[in-house]
Amino acid sequence: MVSHKTGKRVLQKQYTGLVKQEIIEEKYRIIKHFFEEIEEKEIEKNCEKLERDMVNAFSGARAFRSLIVPYRYEKEPADFGRVNLYTFSKLPEDFKEKYLQLHEAVNLQQFPLRARILAALNLSDAFASIKEYFFGILYSLCMEDIYVNIENGEIKILLERCLSPAFQGKRGKDFYFECSDGASKEASAETGLLDFLAYAEFRILCAADPFDGRETLMQYPYLSTLAMEQIHNGSYGFIFSDNENKCSQYAGQFAKAKWRELPAFIRTMFTQVFEEKTKGIERQMSFEDWLTQMRKLRDCLVYVKRKFKLCDPQEQNKVLFIKINEFKIPVWPNKAIYWYHTTFQYEDGQEGLIGGINKEGFLENYTDQSWHVEGDDDIMYLCKGDKVELKKGMKIQLSIHGEAEIIDGGSSTDSNDISVLEANDGSSGGGGLYAE
Repeated sequence: MVSHKTGKRVLQKQYTGLVKQEIIEEKYRIIKHFFEEIEEKEIEKNCEKLERDMVNAFSGARAFRSLIVPYRYEKEPADFGRVNLYTFSKLPEDFKEKYLQLHEAVNLQQFPLRARILAALNLSDAFASIKEYFFGILYSLCMEDIYVNIENGEIKILLERCLSPAFQGKRGKDFYFECSDGASKEASAETGLLDFLAYAEFRILCAADPFDGRETLMQYPYLSTLAMEQIHNGSYGFIFSDNENKCSQYAGQFAKAKWRELPAFIRTMFTQVFEEKTKGIERQMSFEDWLTQMRKLRDCLVYVKRKFKLCDPQEQNKVLFIKINEFKIPVWPNKAIYWYHTTFQYEDGQEGLIGGINKEGFLENYTDQSWHVEGDDDIMYLCKGDKVELKKGMKIQLSIHGEAEIIDGGSSTDSNDISVLEANDGSSGGGGLYAE
């Protein structure tokens, strides 16, 4: 087969850790997972047809846009040997040129703020799909399986090795997810996957390892491979907790700066998950909660004086916000209302966008349904393509899919926000806008 990373030919066993018969058996296991009602003999007999059925059902689906799994090995000869086809989605043509393994990308200065935040959101979305579709056949997942385009934050996760039992216990020195028997449907497996997601996204946003190994470093002060393995096996603490100034002596200045730039609700979220992990506290946060908070973080991005910055709705500032349920979107050029802010479906708008703000601060309706807009002095209907200037106090009925209200920044947290939203502790600096 041809390696996706180098473009060179490699042995299947070298890449997957499995011999041909084991690959076939794993293929049957995956098909059985998606076709539970079909007997094993039927799978062996109609494997090719079932695989093509999976292609037809899942290829191009939004849930699988970041997941590359699994390889299907064709028997027909091609220019470079057997053809590698992908069951769910294809690698982009510029994959080798533009995508880096995540553990290589996180420390690059060329990885800008906007791309990092989009990468964190895309990773959350991808993990939600992994949890929904691959729990039960997933053995492991590590940083080396995740690739990122540092220009736009697009994520690709190659799950071939993750679905192989051959790589258990062999996933490198970084913190990773593992389920010993592949039967990853238990609650503990979901907790472990969320722990790994938090770890990966902290490294994306803060360019640092969240675990300081405060006990381990007494024995292994040089951060050797053995030291990192020990740190990630349990002898650690979160670098921004457990002491008065919320900062470990092992946290670097760059990580501190990145951490303080994050909105308070994101810092609270990371602290909650990592302290639950390091102190053995029962997990309170769900995947759905985590994805919601990452969507809120993307909402905070604004473009100011040729730089992307973060506009925290919990900070006092002069920015108006569109409040829809627990979401607060800055009234700022090029900001958007997404389908998940409301009860609209992804297909109801333009690639998930149901409304957008132009450079004059006017909101445009992208849907086929009219919106009812009520201001201080008048009432109007906003049809597809129509625009309205947003002013404080205005209320917009988004058809039957929710209501939006225009509010000031720094308004108090609403009772329907989830528990991770807390008052800003003030450590992030004033003003509510954070530079790249």
